[in-house]
Amino acid sequence: MSRGAIGYIILIVMFPVAVLGMVTVSNEYRAMSVDAIDCDGPISVLIFAIPALVVYGIAGAIFFSRFRERRSRVLSLICGLICLGLIRNIGKAMDEYRENSSEAACGSGL
Repeated sequence: MSRGAIGYIILIVMFPVAVLGMVTVSNEYRAMSVDAIDCDGPISVLIFAIPALVVYGIAGAIFFSRFRERRSRVLSLICGLICLGLIRNIGKAMDEYRENSSEAACGSGL
């Protein structure tokens, strides 16, 4: 198996992780239309989004460096779109965390 084939296999294996990183919500209560505070923080998003962002970011940079090949152009665009979706969801999770961190209900309470 060549290095290129291993790289494609890694991208295929990481795709479900990337999808989970893009669709996971940081506040499960708001996702169920309940106006409540979720004090878990952004970890439910970050646990999937950060590894996928690293893998697809590195792969996108590698494909972009070989931009003259048509296949590399397409794959760099796909990796870039996946990274944008992951960054968007990470930003939303961090906004939710900042919004909830000021609430007394999410404090240590000791």
